[in-house]
Amino acid sequence: MRELPTGIVYGNNKSLLHLLLRFIYRVIATTGFFSSRFGMDTYAFIYGGLKNITEGKVRNKVLEFIKPGTMVIDVGANIGTFTRLLLSKVGTNGMVVAVEPESRNIKNLQQSFSKELESGQLKIFDCAVTDKQGDCYLHIDPCNPGGHTLASIGIPIKGITIDQIVSEIGLIPTFIKVDVEGYELEFLNGAYQTLKALNKVLIEIEFNKKIFFYSKEDYLSNFEKRLILLRKMGFKKVFYDLWDELLPKDSNNELQIINIDDLDVKKIFERKELDKTNQYKNVNASNIFFLK
Repeated sequence: MRELPTGIVYGNNKSLLHLLLRFIYRVIATTGFFSSRFGMDTYAFIYGGLKNITEGKVRNKVLEFIKPGTMVIDVGANIGTFTRLLLSKVGTNGMVVAVEPESRNIKNLQQSFSKELESGQLKIFDCAVTDKQGDCYLHIDPCNPGGHTLASIGIPIKGITIDQIVSEIGLIPTFIKVDVEGYELEFLNGAYQTLKALNKVLIEIEFNKKIFFYSKEDYLSNFEKRLILLRKMGFKKVFYDLWDELLPKDSNNELQIINIDDLDVKKIFERKELDKTNQYKNVNASNIFFLK
């Protein structure tokens, strides 16, 4: 069983920066600051800046694949940081589908993108992406608005599959971003028909082994199940994001696309590199991008 985040410290997380950020968010949240429009705008500005610092290069690489007039899906849209970038790339003749189950995040999306919603450039599904349609529960992380996760208890929400979303929209996606806090297998099973049928598509899936620290399932076993499904769907290429020198790069220091069969997940997460204090550490999370 996975441990659910209920406080500042949970699981086996020993990152001081991560704990500090959770502490700061929790303290500010108790004041009600994030319930105001100004508060959420402030948070979005800071969060977007941090994302640009940590993921800017790989985000720019992804945006190269997105063309004007196409339809893309943002699963786990959170407050819309990446949604905004996607809207700028698809343009007024394209569409972004944002899927987000948490009510405060949904409200923020509706307020931040009212013009895009009115024009039809953005469509929001207020539910969670799963492997089947139906009722499910969302656990709320009190220290991270992006850490909410599906659970056996929590706030009742609706579940929907990517296959159902694509059928309802009537358009074919060219890119899908997935941030579902460990439920990537459920996403893949619910998107199987769509992804298998597409000849050209890019999907981003977060691989985060911290989610499995308190699970009976080994993280490598879970990740291998994802790769098996992706190969069955016809995905052949991959590049990934580790924010450091472990990224595959060419002679120009650019991200390099490799064959999916050459992807060594264990090497990504268990290769130890020296940090500034000369102590060895493991990598816990990586955004991995798959192409056909």
